[in-house]
Amino acid sequence: GLDATIADHVQKVLDRGYAVIVESENRKPKQSSAPKEKRIEGRPISEKISSRRFHPTNLGVALIEGYSKMKVPGMATPDLRKQMECDISMISEGRQDAQKVISE
Repeated sequence: GLDATIADHVQKVLDRGYAVIVESENRKPKQSSAPKEKRIEGRPISEKISSRRFHPTNLGVALIEGYSKMKVPGMATPDLRKQMECDISMISEGRQDAQKVISE
């Protein structure tokens, strides 16, 4: 199915250098008024919690800015991928004509 290709899409974005994954550590504040120490997943709230995030590279930013300057609708948004996946599903189910989709 198409949902399985999302991981491939994310990997291509990384491989092509449009974004990098950055690790950040956030410290959650302790609630001093609580009589008992609050815990998340067995760890005190005051412990550092790592999170992974996408961060665009200069190349990624330039690509998005280029699409915006070219006034290509949807190229810089997730809507294009969503629409393409919808069209492909409809073609595979026989509810949409492939040539019509390609011409649009």
